[in-house]
Amino acid sequence: MKVFIVAENDYEGVTIQGIFSRPELAETFSQEIGGNVEEWEIDSEVGKRRRDVWTAEIGMAAGQVRRESTWEGGAIELPTRRVGDIHVGEAWIGPNCPLVARASSFISAEHARQTAQEVRKAQLIADELGLGPSDSLHYIPANRA
Repeated sequence: MKVFIVAENDYEGVTIQGIFSRPELAETFSQEIGGNVEEWEIDSEVGKRRRDVWTAEIGMAAGQVRRESTWEGGAIELPTRRVGDIHVGEAWIGPNCPLVARASSFISAEHARQTAQEVRKAQLIADELGLGPSDSLHYIPANRA
């Protein structure tokens, strides 16, 4: 079953203004208050638990590990999910913000490093094929094993 949430964004975050059973009711209310409509699945969080998250950044130029971090209990996820966010972008910390492959894992620091290396390799292949940033590896679905 789905519900339709009407929310408003401001500098303090997101405020839910209404929950509706039908999209047309949510759209009408959203237009009235200037909010946005989101579709949410009921009970979608069942089975999730707090998980540790390991993150690795691998430099695109030389393939070296630039940064690693651990966030204990940093995510609420299903116990079967192995990989978190995966993408290529500028480093968050460091001189001149070099391009890095970034991956997070719910398994281990080593798994995060290996996954980031795979992301780097895939991006290098995409670059060789002449694919632009929007065509190459910027996101892999979260259910990827």
